Amino acid sequence: MIGRENVGRLCLGLGLESDGEHFSAGLFRASLSNLRSGRNQDKKASLTAEAMASKVSWLAKGERLPADFVARLDPKIRDYILKGGSAQERLSRLARRVPGVFIPRHAICTIARNNDPLRRTRRDSYRESPLGDMAFLSTKYGKDDLHRMGYKDLPKDHWIAVPLADLP
Repeated sequence: MIGRENVGRLCLGLGLESDGEHFSAGLFRASLSNLRSGRNQDKKASLTAEAMASKVSWLAKGERLPADFVARLDPKIRDYILKGGSAQERLSRLARRVPGVFIPRHAICTIARNNDPLRRTRRDSYRESPLGDMAFLSTKYGKDDLHRMGYKDLPKDHWIAVPLADLP
């Protein structure tokens, strides 16, 4: 819906398909000729079908949304992880509950809920084992260990939790 204050302006329109798994994004000018004459209670209007077909420069149309790792976790596991009192505790719980699973970077950031979430996953001079008996490895941090353990195709910006005892 386009508010009166946006008429005449260049707009970025975003839409989620009814299946909740696909989206579209496009650029258009919200001119009066591109808008339906009917308005909602807030005086907002939507694009005409003709404008949708010919006046929108589509950046993405009907594209599949990436899987939401956190949302697709088993609800009991997700709740347990998210109830951790600190970023470190939540990430430790994640590592113990989903070992051997490729975890996208954004999921780690979501679960940690702090400024520097990936620091919580790595060993450093202050913490030899920040996740207790588990470790997070990625192609940047632990690539050689991953290969020795048989993980050859870890996607970019993904991590995997492994028991420290399994590290070569």
